[in-house]
Amino acid sequence: MAMKKRGDGRQVMRRTPARCAGNGAQVTARHEGPARSWWSFRREVTLGHLLQIGSLLIILAAGWSNLQKDLALIRHDLTQLIAATDRLQMNLDRLSEQSREHDYRLRRLEERQRPGLTQAGLERGKTVSAGNGAGKEQRV
Repeated sequence: MAMKKRGDGRQVMRRTPARCAGNGAQVTARHEGPARSWWSFRREVTLGHLLQIGSLLIILAAGWSNLQKDLALIRHDLTQLIAATDRLQMNLDRLSEQSREHDYRLRRLEERQRPGLTQAGLERGKTVSAGNGAGKEQRV
């Protein structure tokens, strides 16, 4: 809006079209009441605008495609990790069972090699080996 002096010395506001600084669109100021907007824009779609929108859509599609590929790789890696964890757990269970079996066998072997060292054997007065492997026996 431009200010213009009238003949009687008062200044009057005059509506003049102004150019928008960004894209050269012509903007006209209006004041027609509170329900209407102050600004009106020319609605133009140029080839440049279409190219910008198209390139934006291509970039979005490429990003989406890369995201899907990354998700597929992560899904594959997680599947392999879960399978390896299952195999490890099975191996740990097998080793634990073998450890229990070996412990039981060791106890049985120790009981067979030293039968007189049990509390019941000592009370009855059985012969006990000296434990040095020389075959000496002692009477308790």
